[in-house]
Amino acid sequence: MSVRNRLASSAWTSMIVLAFAGTAAADTPSPQQARPRTTAGTVADRVQPHRIPLDGKKIAQAPTVKVTCEVIEISATTGPNPSTDPKLKAMEKKLAKQPWSFNQYRLLSQDQKVLEKGKVESLKLKSGSGTAMLVETVDKSKVRLNVSEDHDGKRVINSTSTIAAGDWLIVGHPVPPNKDGHLLAMSCK
Repeated sequence: MSVRNRLASSAWTSMIVLAFAGTAAADTPSPQQARPRTTAGTVADRVQPHRIPLDGKKIAQAPTVKVTCEVIEISATTGPNPSTDPKLKAMEKKLAKQPWSFNQYRLLSQDQKVLEKGKVESLKLKSGSGTAMLVETVDKSKVRLNVSEDHDGKRVINSTSTIAAGDWLIVGHPVPPNKDGHLLAMSCK
């Protein structure tokens, strides 16, 4: 094929492509023609028809997940005479195990909180400030909690743990200068 024929052939190909492109562009409606709008940003523009029930009833929503938790604040020290506050009887076995090396435990405060999934609740503490959040329920018999505590304007605890319903989660931090401990215990149902 000669150079002249190749040029003529490519010119015809270009014209055909342009002709088809022009036809396709003319047949395609503009965005304004494709979807008439009444007023920009109205609710009618955002409604998803597949989400509206035909009988006019409301769509069922998942129930809010809530748990009731008992929150106990504990002062822990080491001394010559071991003692545990009688109100801490329910968690005495956990306090005797590692990592806790104290032998005197005293109740500072006790409170009940209803935790809603994903919502941070503040805790009433005598020493410092704290928050708790229900992250999720696991297998309907366990809860995953996020517990944090600030002491003297500094974050000293930020823990996420999974515990069985009714069991105790105990977190703590040292309190200088005597190496005493400040513990926070939670049990949820």
